[in-house]
Amino acid sequence: MPEDKIEGKLRDIIPVRRMLEALSREKGITPAELYMRFVLSHEEIDSVLTGVDNIAQLKENLRLFEKGPLDKITIDQIDTIVPAFSENIVRPTKWEKKEH
Repeated sequence: MPEDKIEGKLRDIIPVRRMLEALSREKGITPAELYMRFVLSHEEIDSVLTGVDNIAQLKENLRLFEKGPLDKITIDQIDTIVPAFSENIVRPTKWEKKEH
């Protein structure tokens, strides 16, 4: 989502997102790859459910799944960057609703 579309308390994620984007550039991968492979790096996660808008996006997700987990150094770097966010940020059901 473009930064200018992020509203309310969710704007608190922007500095973290920027640091993660910088890390992905440093690693030579896209932010999407960084995020997907980070999730795949946790043994306690049995499955990953993603939404897709088209066949190309589905194929890209499958390509990222095939790459597998990130290395330990990158995982540690992400853990250092990402704080423990409140439930109001990590749970979409808690996000502020737009008035139409």
